[in-house]
Amino acid sequence: MQEFLIGLHGGIRWLVVVAGVLALIKFVAGWLSNSSFGPLDRRLSLAFTILMDINVLIGLIIFVTGFFGDLPGEVLRIRSEHAVTMILAVAAAHMSARWKNAADKIRFRQTAIFFLIAMLLVVAGVARVGGWSG
Repeated sequence: MQEFLIGLHGGIRWLVVVAGVLALIKFVAGWLSNSSFGPLDRRLSLAFTILMDINVLIGLIIFVTGFFGDLPGEVLRIRSEHAVTMILAVAAAHMSARWKNAADKIRFRQTAIFFLIAMLLVVAGVARVGGWSG
């Protein structure tokens, strides 16, 4: 079961990256072109945050169920840092909801900024456990 969850966790990671990059491109473009925040923008935002939520939940299940219980302290520390970094990434992604009722230009800008922060945290967190190669 653990191997399945780890494989699923790694696969969803790539969906998070794709959704995050697409959302960033769309939100920066919307910000720079003074577009209105429409249904596609809402769906991209929702897809990114939901995928992050699911992946963090799977990661926490892997972590809590004891998969890393007998690992040396250094490895456990790295895994713990990864978990904390990913939780912070999810928090950053969810901050976009703070501007749900703001003017479209502000909403695009703030969502792009916080999604960028989330993506940078994802890159750092995955790199910390050496996970970009697999």
